Amino acid sequence: MGTIINKKVSFNRLCILALAFALFSHRLLAAEPLLKDPALSACVNEHMLRQHWSEAAAVLELHCANRGIVSAAGLEQFTQLHTLNLFNNRLQEFSTTPMAQLRSLNLAGNQLTHLSLTHFPQLQTLLVFNNQLKTLTLHNLPEFTSLKGNNNQLLEWRYEHLPKLEKVLLFNNKMPTIDIYHLPALKIMDVRQNPMPDPLYDAMNKMTGVTFMHDGNAPDWK
Repeated sequence: MGTIINKKVSFNRLCILALAFALFSHRLLAAEPLLKDPALSACVNEHMLRQHWSEAAAVLELHCANRGIVSAAGLEQFTQLHTLNLFNNRLQEFSTTPMAQLRSLNLAGNQLTHLSLTHFPQLQTLLVFNNQLKTLTLHNLPEFTSLKGNNNQLLEWRYEHLPKLEKVLLFNNKMPTIDIYHLPALKIMDVRQNPMPDPLYDAMNKMTGVTFMHDGNAPDWK
């Protein structure tokens, strides 16, 4: 008799646990953020279930590489997000309101042609290599330290107020020039394989405290 009772108790406990999980899952699903892209939505839901995040404001990081994502619309709901990885998807644009807590943004390996980021107060690292970028605009990123934007089609990089930027990798682009004079924390810049003029390379060579990598008079930058 005791064995039968114990089995019933165990069965009841399993039922209670299953019910609790179902209720919890329902609560999460009821709080699902509205996202345009179904692949991004699926990735977000996986993160929320795994981390027991019940609402968009609770989400701290999203790693959604290699998902076939074509739109990032709706990410502005994630107000506490500090890490966003959208590597190797199919994004042709990335437009969102400033994300106050975002520190790391990986948009590399997409199909972006233009990108503008303004007023991201905590952003430190941006990866946008292996896109099709022609223009890149970075304004008012007070904590920004590292940019990796090589292997694009960049004709112009516009920036303003990047007081902590130390590392700039923009090799293998199409920039005819670059402003090297308003980056007070710069330590390393790689602009090889860009059609820049020799006087600019001379100016780079004369600047102290910064390591520049460039092609100089090399005829094979193409």
